[in-house]
Amino acid sequence: MRKINKIKWLAKVMLLSALTVCFMVSCEQDDDDNGNPENKDKTSGFVISGTKGESGSVKYFEEIPTGTVDLSDGQDFITYLPRDVYNHNIYTPRIDGTFGMSQLAVDQDGKLYEKGYIPTTDWISRFTIKDENTGVFHGNAELNEFVIFDATTMEITGSIDISGAVEPNAPEESRYQDLVLRGDDVFGIARPTNSGTGYSGFFLHHANIASKSYVGKLSRSAPLSGGITPNYEFGQQYADDNGDIYILDGGSIGTGIYARVHKITSGNNTLDTTYDFQPGAILAPSNILFPHARGFRVIGNGLAIAKVNKDVPQEAVDIVNDMPGETYQEKLQALQANDEKLNQVLGLLFAAETAVWCELDLTAKKVTEITGAPATGSYSVSTTFEHKGDIYFSVASSTEVAYYKYTPGTPSASKAFDVTGAELLNCINIANNN
Repeated sequence: MRKINKIKWLAKVMLLSALTVCFMVSCEQDDDDNGNPENKDKTSGFVISGTKGESGSVKYFEEIPTGTVDLSDGQDFITYLPRDVYNHNIYTPRIDGTFGMSQLAVDQDGKLYEKGYIPTTDWISRFTIKDENTGVFHGNAELNEFVIFDATTMEITGSIDISGAVEPNAPEESRYQDLVLRGDDVFGIARPTNSGTGYSGFFLHHANIASKSYVGKLSRSAPLSGGITPNYEFGQQYADDNGDIYILDGGSIGTGIYARVHKITSGNNTLDTTYDFQPGAILAPSNILFPHARGFRVIGNGLAIAKVNKDVPQEAVDIVNDMPGETYQEKLQALQANDEKLNQVLGLLFAAETAVWCELDLTAKKVTEITGAPATGSYSVSTTFEHKGDIYFSVASSTEVAYYKYTPGTPSASKAFDVTGAELLNCINIANNN
């Protein structure tokens, strides 16, 4: 009997030891090498968003959706305007509507949460991520600085004095449409200030992150549109495989100045003034009233994608033709001086579904319309994302809101999925950086 009890006791000890080992192994699986809890946030999947009134509606999908995506039951955030993704984290102005920047992650249940944030005293207008330790933003609180921050810890680590960046808006401080990165170099794309004062030419302000210094101005003179057409840009979609940077100037309504691609060649930090690529002039050379393009993205192998306006509503053409003047340029000048007629034309242009997505050959300066997708409004949502080598682009028209898929080099598209329940904003593949 004593022997049996001893065997039972030994069995209990062995069972307890086994359970202890299992528990320890379980704990080790939940900890990283430093003993910290393991991060179980999603590292792949797709975050699709839209706007409902004044707020944003956001929804996560493990795989590329098919059929119809309904955003009506998505997560609601007061502000959701994502500008970048890095290490599976999404960066946006603060989701609670306060000043600053949020770092969002997707938890294991597919819900977005604020993983970190940077508080500021005014709006952050533009920001971008270089790597896991470095990001740059330009905010309204200090217009004469590019602020450097750690993209992981969300701590400010330095700043660059850009008070020397005075053109073309002096005496007002410069504002930027986007910040373009190449290594430690950051190029701010200047835009007209909030006062609405225009200018002639194309301007970039160049600074260096490593030296924390303002380097200088890059510019091209008129005839250019006088400021980037305001576009919603996401991530770093400007550099090709060779390190050449391409930036789209969206064109100017009613001036006959076409959208134009500018180039900064790899190995130097100056604009290539010999590079002249005007996609709208190639696609529709007679369209001088609304030569607009947006949604530009470099996609590799010397190619880019953009939505280019192809046509003009006849009613708008008739209004211009009825304006006084002998030449078309004189009629356009008369239109710009007549607020009532100008607003009529602008309303017609903004509502017209006359823009088409195109593949751009950046070397041959060739424009190929992507077939299979319908025409859409030039100013409608123009967002893209990449997945497994295919490019997905948005189409928002009076008959559908959807993403279409195409394979670069074979410019024909097919519908990937429809979107309902909110006004489409974008889709982010969180497996990709930028």
